[in-house]
Amino acid sequence: PEFAFVYSHDLLHDMVDPRSLIKDVHCRLAPRGGSCWVVVDVKCKPTLEENLTNRAAATNYGFSCLLCLSCATSCPHAEGLGTMGFHTALAHQWMTDAGFEHFEEIEIKSKPDNSCFIVA
Repeated sequence: PEFAFVYSHDLLHDMVDPRSLIKDVHCRLAPRGGSCWVVVDVKCKPTLEENLTNRAAATNYGFSCLLCLSCATSCPHAEGLGTMGFHTALAHQWMTDAGFEHFEEIEIKSKPDNSCFIVA
């Protein structure tokens, strides 16, 4: 089936193989104009040092150790991103690699600890 709209919230950083899902969503989005994927995930930076400036860093790394990483590393060759692993630059790279031509990050004022990406 094809979809005009896909929404995901806080799941890519938990996945063993998030790149496969990204590629699959790209293949399943309807080719006609106007279809898109809205991705909401934990707002983070590429390095530990940058992430430690985040007011929620201790909580996010705690959840990551207890939940996210146990999911994201549950199979051999897993990505193992964890809560603070799916940063904007990585998201953009993986979306581009999968064939998406549009990548936009928008701010959700009611969710300051989340990144929101619109890809098409």
